[in-house]
Amino acid sequence: MKALYSIYRRSLRPLRHVGWLRSSVYLASALNKGDPWSKERFDSEYAGRFDPWGYDTEVGRVRLTLAAQLLDTLAKGRLFGRALEIGCAEGAFTELLVDRCEAILAVDFSQTALRRASQRREWGGRVKFEQFDIRRQQLNGNFDLIVVMDVLDCFPTRDVKTACEKVLRCLPYRGFLLMTGVKQADVFDSAWWSKWIIVGGQRVKRHFLEHPRLKLAAEAELDTHVLAVFQKA
Repeated sequence: MKALYSIYRRSLRPLRHVGWLRSSVYLASALNKGDPWSKERFDSEYAGRFDPWGYDTEVGRVRLTLAAQLLDTLAKGRLFGRALEIGCAEGAFTELLVDRCEAILAVDFSQTALRRASQRREWGGRVKFEQFDIRRQQLNGNFDLIVVMDVLDCFPTRDVKTACEKVLRCLPYRGFLLMTGVKQADVFDSAWWSKWIIVGGQRVKRHFLEHPRLKLAAEAELDTHVLAVFQKA
């Protein structure tokens, strides 16, 4: 089946520059992107190498530093209270959060990533690492800051919406939500079908913008990513 779909995609490449046909090609791609969010896939990524998502590269550090700076503009010298970091990976951004929060619950899908994160440095008791799957488990508690970096744009649309609602239930009034996501081709954001299908960081950001209980507090863009902080009203 995958081989047939690959042939199908190659056959459509010449049509990508033909108006509505181009939009239809990207729609087919969005609907058939499959589900990359599997334990096997993530275990394989971490088993093959350290830092599979590039957070500790020069480019990755620029993105994480920019995200931390957005938080600093809102914190105004104060610490955030209790924070939840969803998708902490090997702890690269956790390391920036630890001096900005009183306590952090850092969760990830991969046990290998969590082990590496816990061994990354001495955390001083302010950080707790747990295995967690936001698609299949419920979130409990309240958090003054929730961080979801490069996670939601991996999900199918229905799971993006469900995950967003789970997150918002744990965010109190005036709490902050930091999201980042990978940019996609412009057609994903401008096509007629983009209202219903959430693909990429721009669409995830728009989904949060459309939520009646959220307001945009800070934002930034890089060539590859969108970054935004929302506050619950």
